[in-house]
Amino acid sequence: MKKLLFMALAAFALISCSDDDTPEPFVQGDDTIAVYEDDRLVFYDYDVRWNHSQPYDVDGMTCIDLYMNKTRFVQNMPALDMTVPAIPIRRTAAGFEFDLPQAVPAYRGQAMPRYTLFDLEGSFDGTRLRVEFECIGYEVEYLGIPG
Repeated sequence: MKKLLFMALAAFALISCSDDDTPEPFVQGDDTIAVYEDDRLVFYDYDVRWNHSQPYDVDGMTCIDLYMNKTRFVQNMPALDMTVPAIPIRRTAAGFEFDLPQAVPAYRGQAMPRYTLFDLEGSFDGTRLRVEFECIGYEVEYLGIPG
């Protein structure tokens, strides 16, 4: 019995001492945010709902507001409801697409330049909203059904 217990403990020690720190593969599904650092998944949230306004015109450009609900760019950041206002879009057959070099989100009506979004791009295909950007050194991806 002691031999069996010793062998079990030795096997457990070998498993727990693995030097493979590769995170589990992440398959992004609907209503998820995935956050990467140096092409490595840092964390993800699920049951996150982002949405967009109806398209509207501003000085001859068609724009939307992007509503990012329960959003975190780093794991220890509180989940905030932010808005990215007046994003110019290009209409597509099914919906729209957009890309901006940078955009400043707002929280409760106040601009948050600390969380400036870089390389903001996304699309809506009539069903799913896809958004990607970089913020404070992290790459953020969202995929979801607006709601």
